[in-house]
Amino acid sequence: MNVKIRNSFPLALGGNLLALLLFMMISAGVSFLLHLPVTATALPLSMILAGGFTYAFIARGHTFLWSFLSSILIVILCCLLSSLIIDHSSDAYYYHYNAVIMMAEGWNPTAEPPFVDSLWNQHYAKGMEMMQTVIFTFTSNLQSTKSLNLILILSAALLTWFTLGEVFTGISGRWKVALCLMVTFNPVVICQIHTAYNDHMLWSETVLTCCCFLLLWKNSRNLMTYLLLMMVLTLGINSKFTHFYYLGAGCMFYAVWCLCARRYDILLSGMLTVTGAIIMGAFIVGYNPYITNTVGYGNPFYPLIGSDVDIMTSNTPQMLQGCNRFTSFLMTLFSTTNHPWAYFRGSGFTLYDCVQSYTVDSRINGFGLLMAPTLICGLILMLCNRASGRWWIVYFFFLILGFTFEQSWWARYVPFLWALVIIPVLNYAVRNHKDSKLRRRIKRSMAYLILALVFLNASLALTFSLCAQYSYTSYINYISGAQKESGRPIKVANVNIAFQQSLKEQGIKYLECDYNSITKEPDQTFLIYRFGHQDQDVVALLPAEEYPELYRKPETLGEIIRDYPVHSYKNFASTE
Repeated sequence: MNVKIRNSFPLALGGNLLALLLFMMISAGVSFLLHLPVTATALPLSMILAGGFTYAFIARGHTFLWSFLSSILIVILCCLLSSLIIDHSSDAYYYHYNAVIMMAEGWNPTAEPPFVDSLWNQHYAKGMEMMQTVIFTFTSNLQSTKSLNLILILSAALLTWFTLGEVFTGISGRWKVALCLMVTFNPVVICQIHTAYNDHMLWSETVLTCCCFLLLWKNSRNLMTYLLLMMVLTLGINSKFTHFYYLGAGCMFYAVWCLCARRYDILLSGMLTVTGAIIMGAFIVGYNPYITNTVGYGNPFYPLIGSDVDIMTSNTPQMLQGCNRFTSFLMTLFSTTNHPWAYFRGSGFTLYDCVQSYTVDSRINGFGLLMAPTLICGLILMLCNRASGRWWIVYFFFLILGFTFEQSWWARYVPFLWALVIIPVLNYAVRNHKDSKLRRRIKRSMAYLILALVFLNASLALTFSLCAQYSYTSYINYISGAQKESGRPIKVANVNIAFQQSLKEQGIKYLECDYNSITKEPDQTFLIYRFGHQDQDVVALLPAEEYPELYRKPETLGEIIRDYPVHSYKNFASTE
């Protein structure tokens, strides 16, 4: 197999997966505009359309066939894997999954308010939920909808591999592998990959956008790259309001770069591409919220703009109160949970503190415990490698972009800052100098040290996040098995439509009861889902004679892992 064919397969597969996501979103968006329901045919239709795009613009012959078949297999495997892991994140059941179920049951967000009243469901961008609806109508399994997270990051990794080979032709195979792994090892992505949170999408969208920019710089006449860029921007516009802003800022930066370099060929075609993405993203796929918000509330970004809704004050950690954005950012890098500047004080590194850095929406040190030393090593590597001004411009662009958002301390809002870890290694991998032996050793040592820190950080993120997901999944599976064995439905309170679907998928029979009546027996009342507000938490009566394992203290290591952190859900009396 020659190099050209070997390098085109990741392009074909990555492009096909990206196109699949876009056509899933378009199929739902067009259905809403035509006042048609989203049906089970949307997913196979999207697969066919994605295959048609791949065949027309990327690859044909055996490369197309294998990439198309591989994409189908990947979707199946991702759905199966996602269905086995039960989401335990708060926003998932608070409004993300509610939107999915409502749209699957006939809610048309372009024409009517949501069945379940929610400010976020009515006004926020819902591209992710639209794609999840397409999957849900086909699988009838809410958990399987998380598969799009895996599909998106895999697409980003595949197109990164292709771009590195096309643009940086001198880069070695082992550094291509290392850089692709670094792309997938973003802690925000790892912690959100099996949840319905959509913040992680910004990182994959940033990577894909950068790949398109680099490919256009090399070949400005390739229509395929412009189409891929349009797809990425359309996804970003509809994944979150802030993603629209950040990707738009990236496009503006690239436009200025092209203008300064007099690459007017890219500039004109790029402007048309961005315009097409805005039309597709805001007027067709994103008719709700962008048009409906503008018509009903005066601006497309309501309630972020034009309302008195404040979601940040209550979410800001106590240690950051009164700090400016720069101090807050630095403090989160060098602190743990409730221990300001823990790295300098040498304290605050208990197991609990470490775990909190790898949660789905960690507010302190959300990029992981090793982010700070990794950034420092990256700066040293850039200096030792004598990075040119262009590399520093890109590096500081990402850094400054993060500070344009006041809550730069919240990692899940600025996942693109992970680029500050990758840029120094990429610069080292592609930039060769005739240095002294000592300098070469220092650079090589720093590059390998960064890789080691990244892999260790990813291992911690994967371990802690999977332990939490595994324990909650085991907890719910046990309740399901015990309920089936007893034959008596559980008494449960505060079950919204998303959690109703979750209980249905687990085969748990239940009776909805009043919250106060259940909590009158605290010794037998258990949390089965925590929303963060006690009177809104999902609670159930689980008597010891029917659910004995819930009352037994864990003894073996396996039981401890299974029960961690499920102890926070157990025995409602202890949470009073």
